[in-house]
Amino acid sequence: MTTSKLKQIFAITICNFIFSVNSFSQISKIQEALNLFNSDSLVNYTKVLTGMKGINEKDTIKSRLSGTSGNELAFQYAKQLFKSWNLNIDSQQFSITGKNLLAAKKGYKSNKYILLGGHYDAVGSGNPAFHYPGADDNASGTSGVLEAARVISQFEFPYTIKFALWDEEEQGLLGSRAFGPPDDVRDFVGYINLDMIAWDGNNDSLIEIHTRNISNSNLLSERVMNVLKLYNIGLQYKIVNPGDPATDHKSFWDLNLTAIGINEEYNDDFNPNWHKINDSLSKFNIPYYSKMVQLSIATLMDIALDSNGILSAKEIEYEDPLFIYPNPVEDILFFNLSTSKIKYNSAIITDVTGKKVLNFTDISNLSFLNLSGLNQGTYFLTLISGTQSKKPLKIIKI
Repeated sequence: MTTSKLKQIFAITICNFIFSVNSFSQISKIQEALNLFNSDSLVNYTKVLTGMKGINEKDTIKSRLSGTSGNELAFQYAKQLFKSWNLNIDSQQFSITGKNLLAAKKGYKSNKYILLGGHYDAVGSGNPAFHYPGADDNASGTSGVLEAARVISQFEFPYTIKFALWDEEEQGLLGSRAFGPPDDVRDFVGYINLDMIAWDGNNDSLIEIHTRNISNSNLLSERVMNVLKLYNIGLQYKIVNPGDPATDHKSFWDLNLTAIGINEEYNDDFNPNWHKINDSLSKFNIPYYSKMVQLSIATLMDIALDSNGILSAKEIEYEDPLFIYPNPVEDILFFNLSTSKIKYNSAIITDVTGKKVLNFTDISNLSFLNLSGLNQGTYFLTLISGTQSKKPLKIIKI
């Protein structure tokens, strides 16, 4: 065996060893975080947000309806918690009554970020005699974001993790709509929405993962499924595609951005207390609720620690011949799939920010793509086979 061959074998062995150590380290860190999760903290946040317990001796949240004093108290309560965990805090006033709260655990390697959010406002009534606790909708999701932030604040990550509490979701997703598109869209990895995560009326431990064929949303949902299995969270899942558009992940889908929702069953086990005065903590399935938040924590950390690539698809190497022409292209881009060893079934075109601008759902019998709707500039073509994708091909549109 030659010396060069020995060096090659040694290098491969070292790389495999480093990968194994890094993977073990990631699993160990995430498991440590899951051990730090505290269901008592989660329940305590929910008690405060629903008015079962005062923020202090003076202030109690009586309503989180937009424009009420209770809504402002909820904002300030969450802000003080974020501040106590040494997170970077920001806010976004988007209307006279509407205000989003944002916090971040900065990564030491990159500004690329994964975002976890839920809305803190709730339905209500102008009559103070009728108290709408808004426990499941959506003190549950708000408390989930808070507990995830508390746990995650105690660790360091290569990539940034951000937290968002939206206002005026009940008025038509106004808070999350006001957020986007983010100024740093090239750093935006994806959004996970928590809206109603504590009801499990039939005790089947089933959750729904809402996704759509938009950007990397399906990849993000697959990441959640992998985390569920790897860390034995103890939940069953059902993929809903196309996902329900009635909550804040829709605001990101409308911008062709990666987003999913993790929530209780909206379809077959819907909470009968929704938008009623008896939507209270007493109706919660606390073990189920706790597992939902643990899943959120593990998923955020799995992405931010980046052992598997930051939400990137598996790439097919350029071993198969594939001819694409002309490039630069005016309107019609030709390709010859018959020379490829791989059967591609769909294709997407993204711009330089990673935003999807064209989607071709069935290319198996095509020999060209019509790009006439694109402006002049640089784009990237990604061919997809199942859950795998070919490395993006750079295209110049003239």
